[in-house]
Amino acid sequence: MNLLQTLQTHLGGLIRINAKLFWYDRGYDHEPGRIYLLLDAVEAGIPKLDAITTPIPVSTSVYADAVAILLLVDGQSRWVRATEKHVELL
Repeated sequence: MNLLQTLQTHLGGLIRINAKLFWYDRGYDHEPGRIYLLLDAVEAGIPKLDAITTPIPVSTSVYADAVAILLLVDGQSRWVRATEKHVELL
């Protein structure tokens, strides 16, 4: 099972992001290891992303196996691009 399939079976569950997030509208979140509610998971190229899990600029090869995940963040749903090494299912 790949990351996308794994996350899709975990919808409604909790995940930990083990990396700094770069939010396009507010810069870096300096608290790696935060826990979020997973609302959706799709192929990385589909939604407009709100954040990525590595510093920019990023090479496309970094995200070859990335997925886009919809998280509940401070009461709002936000799209984040992540790879398997950034995500821990709880």
